Amino acid sequence: MRYLLTAAGFTCWAYVYIEMIRVGNREKMCAMPFFALVFNIAWEALYTVEAICHLHAEAFLYLPLLVLDIFILLAHLKYGKCHFPSKAQHLFLFLSGASLAAGIALMLAFYFQFDVRPASHYSSFLRYAFMSLLFVYAFYTRNDIRGQSLGIAIVKCIGTLLLAVQYGYIEMINPFVLICATVSFSADIWYIIALAISKKGEAA
Repeated sequence: MRYLLTAAGFTCWAYVYIEMIRVGNREKMCAMPFFALVFNIAWEALYTVEAICHLHAEAFLYLPLLVLDIFILLAHLKYGKCHFPSKAQHLFLFLSGASLAAGIALMLAFYFQFDVRPASHYSSFLRYAFMSLLFVYAFYTRNDIRGQSLGIAIVKCIGTLLLAVQYGYIEMINPFVLICATVSFSADIWYIIALAISKKGEAA
């Protein structure tokens, strides 16, 4: 049951990343909010290296997601400058690199403070909550809904929920994971409803 839920959760996230790449290339934009992308790449890079160095089976889950995230990062580098605030566009590459470095530093803070397993869980579910809130923020601050997909929103919500059940309830009752997952789930539901209403109005 443990591996089934974990594999299903990561499969959902792989689908989300693939759809983000497809939608981003079609609509010429980065489909993931940039700071969510920063923490995703930082987390996946750190724990992919950790899993490979210690010959853990999780490497087979983390490595494909890291590769897909790199493709999303390439979309950001290709299309993201025009979505940066006008005052910061001349610093686009510097700020992108600095943000990525900051994301890695924050992931390392969890890694060095806790044992590897709780560090990965705490930092992972915190980034899930952060990402969900950033999608809601993007919905209300962007001029249109380009790059935003109901399929991505729904599968992302399901993937996070499956992993929350596994790591926050089945393995042990983990209040940190459950609270972060509740924030993420609530924001996801809000985002799904708001996006569905918006797409329905746009279609009409």
